[in-house]
Amino acid sequence: MKSKLTFLALCTILFFSCKKDNEVNLDKGCFKTYFEMHNFVPYSGQTPNCQDYATLFEYEGQFYFQRQNFCQRWGAIFETCEGVRIDQEDSLIDFLDFSNNAKSRGILAIEDK
Repeated sequence: MKSKLTFLALCTILFFSCKKDNEVNLDKGCFKTYFEMHNFVPYSGQTPNCQDYATLFEYEGQFYFQRQNFCQRWGAIFETCEGVRIDQEDSLIDFLDFSNNAKSRGILAIEDK
């Protein structure tokens, strides 16, 4: 439990320390697919309120999304570009290495309401 809280804290720090110069090409196929799966639109600075939103992380040349919602208590959900959920028990990625080395690209998408 403590490691999950530590990981979430690190992700939050990454989230708030991102810079605007991390522009991402939204025309990539996997982004469009992810947006459609979750009814997302590109983020343009609006406050998420109770909408789902996705922060983009880059790790070892791959993109991962952290899907969150300020009003829900389900915590952060990490997914691949294809929508496959990953967690600390998965062997898909090394979470400790991910939390130390993943680069946040900031909020990429927000739920279209």
